[in-house]
Amino acid sequence: IMSAARDEVLTVTKQMLETREIALDKEDCNATTGECTLISKPVIFIKGIQTKSQLEHYSEVPAADVRNWVSGRYVLRIQISPASPKTSQVAVYTRFEGRTTDGATGSQWVPLTSNGEFEDKVLRCIQDRVLGGDCKDIFR
Repeated sequence: IMSAARDEVLTVTKQMLETREIALDKEDCNATTGECTLISKPVIFIKGIQTKSQLEHYSEVPAADVRNWVSGRYVLRIQISPASPKTSQVAVYTRFEGRTTDGATGSQWVPLTSNGEFEDKVLRCIQDRVLGGDCKDIFR
């Protein structure tokens, strides 16, 4: 729950995404419930030798998995609902995928389960921006 109206939270969230060059794929606001959903386009956040460690930092990579991970990407889904005229409920969901180069089919994107670390950072950034901050280090 954040101490700001839904429209204010929606505005700062869109500014945060724009500042970080995270393009929106879909924006939908329900006129009946007031809930707004923002869905980003896939964002490649890591390539190269550190891919596996970054994927392990933000998602659950099976310990027995010996794949050759070459890149990682995510899609953000942010839901903003009015809780009262001056407060909003905000939820963040992330779908992580890792790209592999092995297997009979060649390279492919493999879905991974988020551990909640990234979502927590995004929520903290939105809260910081609502309070007038800029949360510059959030996606590092």
